[in-house]
Amino acid sequence: MGKEKIREFNYKQFFRDNKEMLRLYNNVIYPKIACLGAAASTIALIGSVFNEYMQRARVLYGLICVACLIIFFTRKMNFWKKHPVLCDYLVFGLIYIMLLYMSAVIFSNGTGASILVLLTIFPVTFVDRPERIFLADIGMYSIHTIVSFLSKNIIYAGLDLVNGLIATMVGCIFGFFILNSRLHALNYRTLLAVEREMDVLTTLYNRRKMTETLEAFARGFTPGPNGVIMMDIDWFKRYNDTFGHAAGDKCLNVFGSMLSQEPWGVEVTFYRYGGEEFVGFVWNVNKEQLAKLVNEIHQKTKTLEMEHRNITISVGYTYCNDKQIKNYETWIQRADQALYIAKGRGRDCVVDYDEIKE
Repeated sequence: MGKEKIREFNYKQFFRDNKEMLRLYNNVIYPKIACLGAAASTIALIGSVFNEYMQRARVLYGLICVACLIIFFTRKMNFWKKHPVLCDYLVFGLIYIMLLYMSAVIFSNGTGASILVLLTIFPVTFVDRPERIFLADIGMYSIHTIVSFLSKNIIYAGLDLVNGLIATMVGCIFGFFILNSRLHALNYRTLLAVEREMDVLTTLYNRRKMTETLEAFARGFTPGPNGVIMMDIDWFKRYNDTFGHAAGDKCLNVFGSMLSQEPWGVEVTFYRYGGEEFVGFVWNVNKEQLAKLVNEIHQKTKTLEMEHRNITISVGYTYCNDKQIKNYETWIQRADQALYIAKGRGRDCVVDYDEIKE
């Protein structure tokens, strides 16, 4: 039973459900791999001072070193943040080209010792789908073997064939076990995060998770939203006092389920802010699309089937059009001001902050 869970956990489902966590994990790893590439090419450059054969590849070593340094110093660019695994493969590809040249051209009268190290450590350095990592490792081994037979005598090429096969097998076997361990640890961390970040009653993210998300916006780890929505269930205390806390909990659960499960047609994440208040962050929309979403939520709430009576909500929202404001607490405050106005107007209505700011 345990083995079946591990197999299911290792592959498609786990990677599909945890893309963001794996992206953040690899964001920590790839700058270190870029440093490794820069260090390896620098060592080769230094070695070329003392070896006349290596001097012929100085330009190649220098270009690879510069490329790795560029990747490292541009690590805060959105492209690298979104595609850290691509960066891992790119850096290892650069190192592989350098070592392949050394093995096939500079040291053609010997075995490719350095490339064996690469074939061994490549599968254990970062997290990606196992089939991709192992296929890349086997591909590098295959290319090196073919090049060896084309550029070396049969004895050295045969040694590269055998030694490379051993290095690849060791790398893939250890890579499999280490990847399993990492996935277990990440899965355990995910389960803890769900308990820590989710509001059990509404199945939405809680306020703690929202605070962490705001920090990610401020530090540039996650693109900020275009719109912020604040919602409050009207007269909820009266509903709770009249029908009981069990009915109130059911009301919150139904409303939260609607927010999380309804296909809104835009990228939006909802949080339980506290009590009967909720916050929504919306991405990649213009002002008209944001207004349409807010009104759709407002109207959809009225159709929810509650056990005792239907509910309504008051909504305040703001469109994040001022790029100078980096603190998204400010946008939440603006949406909250609009919500306050909506309550003052008798509740069961929607207010845009831009309507009241003047």
